[in-house]
Amino acid sequence: NPVNSYVADTALTALTANTLAKWDATNSKMVAVSATTDIPSHLYITGTQWADGDTNYGMFVALGAGGVISMVASSAITTGQLVAVAANGKVRAISTAGNYIQIGQAVTGATAYGQSIAINSCVPISVTVS
Repeated sequence: NPVNSYVADTALTALTANTLAKWDATNSKMVAVSATTDIPSHLYITGTQWADGDTNYGMFVALGAGGVISMVASSAITTGQLVAVAANGKVRAISTAGNYIQIGQAVTGATAYGQSIAINSCVPISVTVS
């Protein structure tokens, strides 16, 4: 997967490793995804504060760039399930009726909140399950 460096949110603590991020065009930086309706563009890997003490840089992987990436589950997810954006940049299973921002398919499963899960990512798409 191609990894890119971007200016990140002022507080890198707002970004957690292996969680979803989106581009904030107003402030020209990456920020954490916070709602299930946010459309992520990248997965945050790690970051550092630059020597000036004011600028933060993060390493991000573009969603849908190919390959399997590690994300954080918000709940139990079964291998093979389609996954979508969850609150706080995590992923959730698409399992009930509703509107989702799909971001891939689970390659491995998770049994609980906060567990690492392998995802074959796709470009985020809006889906409705009835």
